[in-house]
Amino acid sequence: METNEKDTNAPNDANIVTKGEYADLKGVSKSRVSQWAKAGRLVLTDDGRVMVAQSDARLALTSSPRGASKARSSTTTRPSSSLLDAAYEARQIDNARRARSEAEIAEMKAARARGELVRTDDVIRAINDCAAIIVRHIDQLPYAIYHRLAAESDAHKCLQILLDAVDETRTQIADGIATAEREVDSMAKAQTDGG
Repeated sequence: METNEKDTNAPNDANIVTKGEYADLKGVSKSRVSQWAKAGRLVLTDDGRVMVAQSDARLALTSSPRGASKARSSTTTRPSSSLLDAAYEARQIDNARRARSEAEIAEMKAARARGELVRTDDVIRAINDCAAIIVRHIDQLPYAIYHRLAAESDAHKCLQILLDAVDETRTQIADGIATAEREVDSMAKAQTDGG
């Protein structure tokens, strides 16, 4: 004797399948679906077909945390169809959020592996290293040229000494920053390979 609720006000045919089709949807055997039907864990139409959304919701509501089924008798008060629909919809929303979050995490991991994302503290450290390189070279500039400027009385030659020193300093800064970039790249690669 089947103890499951039969619903004569079925929604639409797209939401109604045979027990065999429902078994395929759930990835279980037809006998498992028959067990669920006998235990009252499915919502069936008068002709014995499975109402998918309502049955999914009822299965979710009648499962224990460890996965063991809680059979319900025909005397048990069953939740209304609208409550089952709301539970099913909430579950679908939660599943969609979880899937979206997992996809975002996977994309971030892939982007990091491709070198498109780096950790904030690595960027801050790289900026600080570059700033230190620039400041160090600018601070050294007067000491590198003061003796040549002191020995020169021609303003054009003094200007040329300054321009040459600035060009040399720019080259040193660029080399220092390139070295810092290579170090950051190698740290990022080590983190990607290790994590």
